[in-house]
Amino acid sequence: MPAVIAPLPPGSYTLQIGDGTKAKITIKEDMQLARKWQNDLLVRLRKGDRFARYVASKYGLPATLIEPLLQDLLSDQFDSANRAAEILQESRELPASAGDVVRKAMAKQIDLVKARKDGKVHILTSLAYLAAKIGTDDQIDTVLMLVRSGIDRANSLGPLANFKQPRATRKLRSLIQDENEDVRIRSAQVLAGRKDEAALGVLLATAHDPKSQWRAYAVKSLVNYPNDPRVEPAIKSRLDDSDSFVRQSAELALRQLANQKKPEP
Repeated sequence: MPAVIAPLPPGSYTLQIGDGTKAKITIKEDMQLARKWQNDLLVRLRKGDRFARYVASKYGLPATLIEPLLQDLLSDQFDSANRAAEILQESRELPASAGDVVRKAMAKQIDLVKARKDGKVHILTSLAYLAAKIGTDDQIDTVLMLVRSGIDRANSLGPLANFKQPRATRKLRSLIQDENEDVRIRSAQVLAGRKDEAALGVLLATAHDPKSQWRAYAVKSLVNYPNDPRVEPAIKSRLDDSDSFVRQSAELALRQLANQKKPEP
């Protein structure tokens, strides 16, 4: 089974295998070899090597590899761009230049998704989460670019949860009035995670609606408002639901609600 250990400082070491076998190794500073290793890692990452992905996520991407992966975001090839987006999400730090590249990549990949019409839209969500990882005001615009594109709108809202700026909250509040139910409920879910009262009306209405496909998710989100007197009746309204998943969600939500309620003085 492949294994990796944290980098060791230069020096001589003795490794002992489980059966008692010992091996001596010497670690030296070798910049040429380090560059070769980094180039090899980049090649393997671009090929989708799982062990290379593990190494990169566990110990962080070398700074010299981040820039070429950022440029891969602009690739016309879906696999190259999508893989780079996924890898960069796991990076611990990104350079200041990353924001401009991610914004350009979002614009380009939106156009490519529309042109391909093959349903491979998840690269856009990956880019949106990458923008959220950067987290600046400018990157809110990157995510909103996706929201306005009309592509997979409900799933594009999740990254907005990672922005702490009031502007992101205002946008989510405006979307709970959207004509599309998926967008309304997804926005409400994100706001509920912040215990934002603006989402409560949408969640209550959805929980009471026996025809809504989102009713199970609504009762789950209502747990974020344990002290509102309307919440418990709304959750209980789904205990006799025709869908077993909805019933189970309501039962779990009631147990969670009981644990969260403030004790009366």
